Amino acid sequence: MEQENKLTETLSHDSKLKTYILRFLPIILIIGLSLFIRVYMPWGVSVRDGFVRIAADDAPYHLRLIENTVHNFPQRIYYDPFVFFKDYTISYVGPLFTWLGSSFAFLLQFLFFGGGTPTRYTIELASSLLPAFGGTIIVYLGYLTSLLLFQNRKTALLSALILATMPGQFLGRTLFGFADHHFLETLFSLLAFYFLMLALREIENFDVSDSADNQSHFKLITLYSLSGGIALTLYLLSWVGAAFLLPMLLVFLFIIFIMRHLQSKSTSPLFISIFFFLIPPFLVSLLLLRLNGLEQFFYGTLILPLSFTMLFILIMNFLSKLLNSLQLNKFLYPLIFVFLFVLGLGMLNLPLINSLFQAPLNSMLNLLFPTGQLATVAEVQPMFFVNGLLSLDSAWANFTTNLYLAFISLIALTFITLKKKNSLLIFLVIWSLYMLMATNAQNRFAYYLAVNIALLSGFAGIHIFQWILNQMNKYVESGSSVFGVFKSAKIIKVLLWIWLLVVLIYPNSLISTYSASRGLGTHPDWYDSLSWLSNNTPSPGLSYHGTYQLPEKGEDYIYPPGSYSVMSWWDFGYMIAYYGLRMPVANPGGFGVGSYSNVMFLDLNKDGQFQKEEPLIVDINEDGFFGSSDILLSGTKPSDNQKLTNFTTDYMYYDYHQDKMFNPLEPIIYDKDKNFTFSEGDELLYGALTPSLGSKLRFISLNPGVAPFFVATDVKTAQDLLKYYNTRYIITSLSMATSRFWAMAQLGAGSRSKFIGDFLMETVTEGGVEIKPITIYYPEYYKTIIARLHFFKGEEVIPYNSTWVIAYEIKNEDNKTYKIITNEWLFKTYYEAVEFIKKQEGTNYLIVGKSPNISPVPLEKLENFKAVYETINTVLKFRHDDRKLRGIIIFEYLGLK
Repeated sequence: MEQENKLTETLSHDSKLKTYILRFLPIILIIGLSLFIRVYMPWGVSVRDGFVRIAADDAPYHLRLIENTVHNFPQRIYYDPFVFFKDYTISYVGPLFTWLGSSFAFLLQFLFFGGGTPTRYTIELASSLLPAFGGTIIVYLGYLTSLLLFQNRKTALLSALILATMPGQFLGRTLFGFADHHFLETLFSLLAFYFLMLALREIENFDVSDSADNQSHFKLITLYSLSGGIALTLYLLSWVGAAFLLPMLLVFLFIIFIMRHLQSKSTSPLFISIFFFLIPPFLVSLLLLRLNGLEQFFYGTLILPLSFTMLFILIMNFLSKLLNSLQLNKFLYPLIFVFLFVLGLGMLNLPLINSLFQAPLNSMLNLLFPTGQLATVAEVQPMFFVNGLLSLDSAWANFTTNLYLAFISLIALTFITLKKKNSLLIFLVIWSLYMLMATNAQNRFAYYLAVNIALLSGFAGIHIFQWILNQMNKYVESGSSVFGVFKSAKIIKVLLWIWLLVVLIYPNSLISTYSASRGLGTHPDWYDSLSWLSNNTPSPGLSYHGTYQLPEKGEDYIYPPGSYSVMSWWDFGYMIAYYGLRMPVANPGGFGVGSYSNVMFLDLNKDGQFQKEEPLIVDINEDGFFGSSDILLSGTKPSDNQKLTNFTTDYMYYDYHQDKMFNPLEPIIYDKDKNFTFSEGDELLYGALTPSLGSKLRFISLNPGVAPFFVATDVKTAQDLLKYYNTRYIITSLSMATSRFWAMAQLGAGSRSKFIGDFLMETVTEGGVEIKPITIYYPEYYKTIIARLHFFKGEEVIPYNSTWVIAYEIKNEDNKTYKIITNEWLFKTYYEAVEFIKKQEGTNYLIVGKSPNISPVPLEKLENFKAVYETINTVLKFRHDDRKLRGIIIFEYLGLK
């Protein structure tokens, strides 16, 4: 008997063990698959010879912050004049990734490399592994969230598998080597929402009349809400735009408060939950105010939005109680809030209210609807629209077939929530719709939307699976010959699972495995070039591992004598700092990019010099002529269509308002000694206010930066900018002169069309005559600094057999304007082309070039520019040219000596 009992216990234990294994094995395998894709596949191409390839753009700055922290542990810099050259404010980067990366680097150094201060290799390894581990945790959180929402393990497993293999932005930001904070955004926002939904589940079960059971629910509501609040706090410590989630939360709370009130349910549990959910991030935001120089920033981006949300739930809860106590009509509750909303919109026009809310509102609008400099960044382009036309190419690259199932699921769940009024499903629908809207505004938010797509498509996939299975079983049971071959339910299930995996997982896997196997990382040419820069140029004059103090308000940071900067496009700024150990003028944080100015004047005496009595004008439509839409700042109003003149860099202004923009009352000064400060010899040309001696001056002709430098066609302007930034080295790349040029032109000159034209031209093909688009380069393009440096290395150019003249017509069809080339001529010399145009009637003739590296116009030699390094690999050959084009060239500017 005893042996039988032992045998029974053994069998029972084995059965439980088998059950546990079968229960957890699928999710363990999915977690393993996630790590395989994120770590194993990119490892071979990313880790070599004590060097880890990391993603370009922002990741090198995170590594700089980690490296600086481990050398000054536990101090972490917030003001960084090394990377943010001549920018006298703090650029806030969430510290959590720096803290995690530093801690993990110390751990790896201790475990595998003998301890001590982590080396650069250890730092790169640690910060590259964190996103991959974080992405895998997100996959598991996706599983738990699906389980909570749908109460179905198969749905949860399918959602997790979809998320583990999801390509695009989500994979990219959770792949080994993407040493950036973005995975923390997805991780902690999902964790915060998971705990919030757990609290909502308890609120659903909260019954005011049952006091005995309420205590248990109240404890769980408080625990889950505080846990979610801690996750939300970690989220705001990860990303500067943490208030991004609050509009979605406000919409959900507005709906759920009204729903509970109309259902005669107490709103107090919901108020308590959200209060505990928001109090941790609010308290931490107050602590962040202690960071010198960031008080106004945190007030506008965190304190005010969080305070408003907490006040909002307080008012909603109070009004619900008040209306219930007065036994008024329940529909009065939503009407009051509609009234308050309309009233609030009206009050935004009041100066005090506008000043309070302008910063957070502008910040939110810029996140969802980027403009200006931000709009030139690839990752902030719309997901579902390209050039205003609907396109699903980008969406497919991010979500493949799951996108379509997710849309079906979202529609179905919307109807389900309208019927069941389940707060968790309402939250899912609002959350998903908000992320869809955000991703359509900026495609980078696809790494948030990926979670929603996985949850929704997993839900739809299992329901479709179950529906097909039920239909097939009906046919089998009825003896139908159509499905007679499937006499076993297991065969049907296996085939359906295979079908489901082929539809939902296979397309993901194709893209994900290809992307993962290629890995991420800085292009070898950039690494070689910047290694040369760090080893073969003088010290920049400022310690790379140093810590810095923010100057007093209104004062400049004093750089040591001999300090200099490196001029290149902003995309490469962080790489220049991390790999080249040199100070960049501009960086991917958006600093040092610069822009053009549309402040011009009417040159009455035609001497090219601005005089006090000459009209000062803001050229609103940027056409170079005075029109009805332009703004007259001073002087007598000119007649329409009079040509305006640009200011040169000799003309400066005193930025009294400290907003980096010329305002009508600010003085214009002729800076005779070109020291960018107001000196005794300088001449006050406009304005009643005289700045004090030594005041810092700004160019009125432009906002200084790399964009106006590289598209400058006036050598003096370029040299003045180099002097302003103490630039000693300039780095050019082929992409800067080609694929990135449109962004340079947009920011530095207002439009690409000033340099490059898009035409149509008849082309003879085997199938007949076709009209095809052709890109034409105007003379102004070849005169830009970027073209003269990268294509011609600053040398003199005398064109021979490369000067084209085109004749064109302008046609309007379907409200669109087209330029069609009707004829073209090739001339041996530029001067022959000029003489030819003089003899033609009409104005639709242009001297142009057909290849960016073959100039149709003569170019004089650029003095004081010396090419000191270039990559050895041939990157590209343009048509009509056998020259070998290099990817990257480094120039030394000798004009500072």
